[in-house]
Amino acid sequence: MTKRRTGKPGRLHVNQKVKIRVVAGVFKGNYSSRIEDCGEDYLVLAMPIKKRQLVPLPPGTRVWVHYLDEAGIYRFQTVVTDHRLSEPPNLTILAPEQVDRHQRRRYVRLDVRLPVEFGLLEGADAGDKAGDVLPLFRGWTADLSGGGMALVPEVELQPGSLMAFELKLPDGKPPLRGRGRVIRVKKGEGIPGLCLAGVEFCGISEQERDRIVRFIFKEERLRRKMGLV
Repeated sequence: MTKRRTGKPGRLHVNQKVKIRVVAGVFKGNYSSRIEDCGEDYLVLAMPIKKRQLVPLPPGTRVWVHYLDEAGIYRFQTVVTDHRLSEPPNLTILAPEQVDRHQRRRYVRLDVRLPVEFGLLEGADAGDKAGDVLPLFRGWTADLSGGGMALVPEVELQPGSLMAFELKLPDGKPPLRGRGRVIRVKKGEGIPGLCLAGVEFCGISEQERDRIVRFIFKEERLRRKMGLV
């Protein structure tokens, strides 16, 4: 359990994006929102919108609120106490007495196949800009998280190897670039030369890490909507 307002992980703040889940009633479903104000015993959320229509959750509606920070995914259960349809439309909910860390791993991991180009580095450590880059190789991800990836490379890798990589996310933006270290390797069963390498990101900006997390959350929502998970 993570108590509210005790330390940075799990702390709520204005402009934080949240997901509202209503488990019963005519408004049953999942909605996107953000925190507009924080009080000692209340939170004000932007009125959710679905299909271009406001979703005026009435007072007394019990909801789950989910949100993400750098340490994981958190959730709490609460109740709507008021709503306002005038500008700006919003909901007021009771602030939680406690918050559960719903996802205990640091980052959500998504099974996804994405193209990767990488070069192995020699004579460099994780934070060093020096080092010689060997010829580029290709591969693809078997899964991806904000902390690393499972990589299926075209060449066999060794634990401890450091790489510079370029990952192509389907978000319409330029490829994501960073560094990673191979922390484990599993040989492919029955497929000569194929291996699965666990790569931990060790040289990636927080902006790029957030980009990965946003992609994963968007993809998970899409898969849930399509009934794939």
